[in-house]
Amino acid sequence: MTKTNALAVLASLALFSCSGSGGTDQAVSDNVSDTQALAEAEAAANDVIRNAAECEAVTASFSSVMAKLDDVEGRLQTAVGRTTLATLKKQVGAIGDACGAR
Repeated sequence: MTKTNALAVLASLALFSCSGSGGTDQAVSDNVSDTQALAEAEAAANDVIRNAAECEAVTASFSSVMAKLDDVEGRLQTAVGRTTLATLKKQVGAIGDACGAR
């Protein structure tokens, strides 16, 4: 969660420096929304990451975790959020590939 929060703060700072006062409220709202959505994604992904050495557990939860990540992807509003999720999906996908869960 620390990495996600750091990315959200960096994105907020970047948006504050680039946007006028009208866009600031929307940028903050987008970052808060993405931070909450990414927290859900990380919680789901941790189920696979934590069990990476136990392929039976990975295989059992892989499809539901990927579905959750896909759901979160549709709710993200910032480029930083989408990049963070893409990295998380890549990590979960690599574990799934290693376990033959795809």
